[in-house]
Amino acid sequence: MTTHTPFTEKYKPRAFNEIVFGSEEVKIMMQMYEKGFKSGSLILWGTQGTGKSTIANLLPAAIEGKKTTVDVIHAKEIKGNLYQLINRMQNGRNLAHLQDQRYYLVIEEFAFHDENCSVFWTELDKIQGDSMVIICTNEINKLPRSLTSRCECLEVLPASPEQFLGRAKWILGQEGLLLSDPVVLKALQSVAHLRDNRKYLRHLETVVGMYRLQQDGLVVNAR
Repeated sequence: MTTHTPFTEKYKPRAFNEIVFGSEEVKIMMQMYEKGFKSGSLILWGTQGTGKSTIANLLPAAIEGKKTTVDVIHAKEIKGNLYQLINRMQNGRNLAHLQDQRYYLVIEEFAFHDENCSVFWTELDKIQGDSMVIICTNEINKLPRSLTSRCECLEVLPASPEQFLGRAKWILGQEGLLLSDPVVLKALQSVAHLRDNRKYLRHLETVVGMYRLQQDGLVVNAR
């Protein structure tokens, strides 16, 4: 039996230039970080499935121009203990400095307002220049103002069908399926209301599956 890899894994961006941005503003800002025209801590916020984590994990390598170690921590791991997070940051920075590297930390689903938050943003002030912290959150309204004021805050929007069209046609081509722009666009538009880039990939997977069933002689109406 052939092992099937879901499109959400098979075709997720592996390099920064494969990301489909839903906002020209975010795309330009990311290019500025990549080229070294901007630096400092970053907050990427928006609904699920818009590519926040993908951007956060691929941006460091784009900045460095090579594969780069990224320290990723989920907010649930620290269970609101900001001192644990600060220790993680300090240890990571020390190790990176020993290796003559810049320290990159990605914090997933950071969404709490704690009385001890001041110790975290104080630490952020210390590391500016030799480290970069990227925070991903679905709920920016839960972050304290003293934190958001210290970071570049960017809303990551889902890609529109038109923006995702080129990537979709490339994916279909990799699967041996050549469809016209209007057909592919219609397929993308059917799930655009879900505002989730992963839904595009799942729907393309369905489209490919239906066409392959047709090739096997089964009666399926491909959409």
